[in-house]
Amino acid sequence: MTDLAERVLLSRSGLTRLVDRLSAEGLVSREACPDDARGTFTVLTEAGLARLREAAPTHLRGIEEHVTSRLTPAELDALGRLLRKLLPEADTTGDAVDAVEAGAAADAAEAAHRLVGEAG
Repeated sequence: MTDLAERVLLSRSGLTRLVDRLSAEGLVSREACPDDARGTFTVLTEAGLARLREAAPTHLRGIEEHVTSRLTPAELDALGRLLRKLLPEADTTGDAVDAVEAGAAADAAEAAHRLVGEAG
């Protein structure tokens, strides 16, 4: 949870409250870390993945409207390279960035689900 708090720029207590709310809604679950008895992973549930899939098209339209539509193809390529460089440990396959670049909301949701499961 500490790693996740740092990634989403929340305090640990703020993240705990957020995860509590998401858990109460059935969108995430907490799973014990197999390597550290004190650690906990936050993992999307099937309901959470469904909500992510539902929200992804709106989110991606916003990215298209406010960011990518204003960039040339060369700038988009550069942005993709920069994002991969900034978050190499979060997306070792490039799936999430590739899916967003292709506008594939379902693929982006699947990639995000994998990232949350790995990084959570």
